[in-house]
Amino acid sequence: RIKNLCKENGFFEISGEDVNSPRQKFACEALAKEEFSHLILSTWALIGHEHTVQQNGVDGGMFSSITIEKTPCLKERISIYAKIGRDTVK
Repeated sequence: RIKNLCKENGFFEISGEDVNSPRQKFACEALAKEEFSHLILSTWALIGHEHTVQQNGVDGGMFSSITIEKTPCLKERISIYAKIGRDTVK
């Protein structure tokens, strides 16, 4: 239901998985399900967004008006920032 609402409203969907304690497993079992595989790309995009904002300020972020004007399609922005995220971690 949430996945469909995000898609209908153009929202950025992330897993929301959080590790708050050393006793918690650092694995999101839901990501093993095919229906949630897109969240892996979103996670990389979030890493790319954070890196870009750190390097260039908020205007370089995935949701800045400048970025949205340049790349209005959220799916395209996710791909662009996911690549940045992956390249950052290499």
